[in-house]
Amino acid sequence: MKTLLTIACITLVKIGFGQYTQYEQYVTPFLSAPIESGFFYFTTPNNIQAGQLYQFYRTNAPDLNNNMVLIDQHTDSLAHLTHYKYQQTYMNIPIEGAGCIEHHNPDESLLFINAKIADSIKKDHRPRITAEEAIKKLLDELNKQGIFKFAWEDPHRQCRQFRNLVPNSRINLGR
Repeated sequence: MKTLLTIACITLVKIGFGQYTQYEQYVTPFLSAPIESGFFYFTTPNNIQAGQLYQFYRTNAPDLNNNMVLIDQHTDSLAHLTHYKYQQTYMNIPIEGAGCIEHHNPDESLLFINAKIADSIKKDHRPRITAEEAIKKLLDELNKQGIFKFAWEDPHRQCRQFRNLVPNSRINLGR
């Protein structure tokens, strides 16, 4: 009975934690200092590969709806750190302003991460309007007072390179 109660308490605690709290629990053993304002400082040297911590969290939480997608990587010439920039996604949809940058030493140890992570997303990710409806609504709103004339609408536009730039849509989730 005592074992059953312990398992039930652990299960309830795990369900009660937000996604960020779970991520923090997985990362904390590797940290050299407390997390502060989205900065995670790691004990070095270590063998933490780029993207490894978030993938470890995803599979162990489990939280397979959220992901960090690598969008840029470069090594700077000043400190010779390699920077990996990730965009957070939910159900493969980018989350505006959410992501992280991992900074690795020349010995490939993870030095620190700075991050803004959207936590505990439980929203329906399916759009309620089509791409065409979204663009029309935006243009109608901008053009309510008739003061906007867009480059693609003006045949006399001097800068012809912009005449073919018509809006397109992309689904993003807001934080």
